[in-house]
Amino acid sequence: YKEINICRKEVEGVRISELMKQQWTNSSVSTTNMFTVAAENSGDNSLVSQVTQSSGGVTTNNMSDLFSLCATYRSDATSDSYDSSYSTTDSSFKVNAQAALKNRDSLNTEIQSVLSAAGIKLDSATKLTFTVGADSSISVSGAKDAATKAKIEAALNSKTGLGATMIKQNVVVKLLNNQDVSQLQYDKWEVANFLQEKAGQDISDLSLVNGQLTGANEKLTALIDSADKSGSSSAKTVQEMIASLKKVLSYGQDKIPDMSVSYGYQRGALIDKNVQYGFGPNQLKSWYAQVMSGSSSSSSSSNYWV
Repeated sequence: YKEINICRKEVEGVRISELMKQQWTNSSVSTTNMFTVAAENSGDNSLVSQVTQSSGGVTTNNMSDLFSLCATYRSDATSDSYDSSYSTTDSSFKVNAQAALKNRDSLNTEIQSVLSAAGIKLDSATKLTFTVGADSSISVSGAKDAATKAKIEAALNSKTGLGATMIKQNVVVKLLNNQDVSQLQYDKWEVANFLQEKAGQDISDLSLVNGQLTGANEKLTALIDSADKSGSSSAKTVQEMIASLKKVLSYGQDKIPDMSVSYGYQRGALIDKNVQYGFGPNQLKSWYAQVMSGSSSSSSSSNYWV
């Protein structure tokens, strides 16, 4: 999640005036006041204090929360999209691409380790597709038979957090490729997984009535109460998740599409789909060295397989 926020800061923070013009020109609230209005409506004084006015537009130290707040305030399905404009000549692109490659190498190693431990050996010609659903479970297609498919899925899903890592890396790659990322969709996925993991609570059982959370089970209620009394970092995480949950519920969870990502997988490596700057082995050959050396990047390839 830290990597995603780094990308957001680089992509959006330096271009806030342009982004505001693109995202909210049709708003009944002027763009110069939108962040202030959203922050004030959130009831979060810390957010209000982070908003400053200037002749160049609005700046803030907390872009993620304010983008979500604006989306909730406007009840507009597109207003929470991260409309980035990355150039491969930007130093921030190179920094984030290097970080993404390092993390992808680690993820590929982890997947290979999981498969190997389960006694699964794939030949170099095998082309699989891994799809991660809203509950972070991983499904597989392209296996030679049903038994192999089931064995691979069981191995991948036995590794806690693997599906979540794949979703987070997909978001980073999308941002690097100037593709829209919905903050509300991401929040819905993250919160739903947090609730299941920490409290065994289904997000669909929860609702917001007059700003108050209803439908929480005993474990979630205790978790919230404990966080409100503690100043620890874990308590802060709980409070942040509950704040995100309230935004999702306020917007309408049924209005927000479920998160789902898909990768190709071959020869021990994940391959990004439908992107110009991908991190599969052959994808990297088409652009990485040129971009890092400062040369112009090559054209994208429509073939995501190695």
